[in-house]
Amino acid sequence: MLNVPCLISALFLFTGNLLSIIFRLKERHNFDFKIWSELDPDFIKDEWLRRQNLRELSTAAGLLGAFGWFTLCVPMIQVAWILSRGGRKRVGMHLLICAFAIAGSIAELLSRLMVIGVENASDWMTRSFNLDDWLGANSGDGLGWRTLEVVHFITFSIVIWVDAFMWLALSGILITIFFSIRADKETHPDLGRWWSTCGFVIGVLSLFDFLAYALRFMSWRFYAKTAIFLSAVNTLVLLPVWLIVLSYQLPKASIRFENDAFPGEEESFVNERSNQEEGVELS
Repeated sequence: MLNVPCLISALFLFTGNLLSIIFRLKERHNFDFKIWSELDPDFIKDEWLRRQNLRELSTAAGLLGAFGWFTLCVPMIQVAWILSRGGRKRVGMHLLICAFAIAGSIAELLSRLMVIGVENASDWMTRSFNLDDWLGANSGDGLGWRTLEVVHFITFSIVIWVDAFMWLALSGILITIFFSIRADKETHPDLGRWWSTCGFVIGVLSLFDFLAYALRFMSWRFYAKTAIFLSAVNTLVLLPVWLIVLSYQLPKASIRFENDAFPGEEESFVNERSNQEEGVELS
């Protein structure tokens, strides 16, 4: 028996981030930062034409990534509940896991959906609105293109910080799980220490990913490449594997937790069932 939310999250995160990396590489092809920073209208037109050709790719990447992060909160809350023994051990630590999971996943989902809406609306404006001549007929000032590009960059900056918070939240979740298992004197045969150690490594890399996002405006090219590399390592390799392993472990841990929490329930159910069968035979 496998945990379905873990598998769905692993699949969506892997596919979404793979498409996102492909989109970023194609979008940055032949990109000239100096011309772009001068808001040259002709260059901006070419950029939007390239974005139109990649719109389906970016939309698919955004949706898959958003639902992948959103689905991730379900197994994380389950793990926190099991490790806390149903809210009886280290309540604050495990509430922190739940808070990180819920806040990060909802923020990521809503921001992605809003950005997809803004990008599609902007794409429609480039094809239907007059963005060339705002100062007069045939002026060719390109103020519309410049304004649109500035708004697009501001919107993109919002996503950068939401993504940064998501990596910070993931780091907090995995590092807290690691210390929770280490602090527990009882062994967790289903949620093993090696699994939590792998999660700790992913958490540290996620923390570096957060720093790369946060420091991007200090050196855009360097930290952008660093963030792409760390995101690729995490969401294409480490995190999906960690979630797949968890999908095998979590059902067993849930059953063990329920049996430990209600030790006599299964036996009483069997006895009650046998008594009912004996009553039927006697009648």
